[in-house]
Amino acid sequence: MRKKFLLFAFISLSQALWSSVFQPAEKYTIANGLSHSEITSLFLDSKGFLWIGTKDGLNWYDGYSFHCFLANPTDSTSIYNDYILKIEEDNRGNIWCATTTGVSKYNRAQNNFIYFPANEDP
Repeated sequence: MRKKFLLFAFISLSQALWSSVFQPAEKYTIANGLSHSEITSLFLDSKGFLWIGTKDGLNWYDGYSFHCFLANPTDSTSIYNDYILKIEEDNRGNIWCATTTGVSKYNRAQNNFIYFPANEDP
């Protein structure tokens, strides 16, 4: 009887500790402001912000809301292509996004992008 009580106490205590330490993960979707449901790249930058690349835009999550960057053919300072393949940060804190047509560098100070086309020559 004592073994059963100790086992029950251990399981109860373990469940209480587990639920207080680990919070359930939140699910973010288009309804929360994400630009597309298919994520192609995730990156946590040096400032603690989460960058999310999708098949339809780059998303920056500040812990409260999403900020979406979408290509705009009439704006040369927008991200050039919406299909994000990879996100990286250089040693100066610049965010670089590889897309299907080239690379865009995010300019934090001006909240815009500089585009570097892919070299089409072999």
